[in-house]
Amino acid sequence: MPTVADRVAQTVVAAYLAERVEQVFHPDSFGYRPGKSALDAVRVCRERCWRFDWVVEFDIRKFFEPFRGTRS
Repeated sequence: MPTVADRVAQTVVAAYLAERVEQVFHPDSFGYRPGKSALDAVRVCRERCWRFDWVVEFDIRKFFEPFRGTRS
C-alpha cells in the first residue's frame, strides 16, 4: 500500500517529467496528456474533415502488434 511519502514523491517526479516531455510531443498528440482528451481529438478530426477534401486511411491494428524485427 503506497504511503503519503510515496504519493508525494510520485507527484513530484510526474510534474518534473511532464514539463520536459511536453516539449517533445506533437501538437496533435492527445493521448495521456494533461488538458487533452479523446473528445478533443474527435473535435479536431471533425474540423479537419470539413476543411480538407482528402482522406488518409490507416490499419491501426498494426500499431498495437508487438514489433517483430529481425535479430542479428
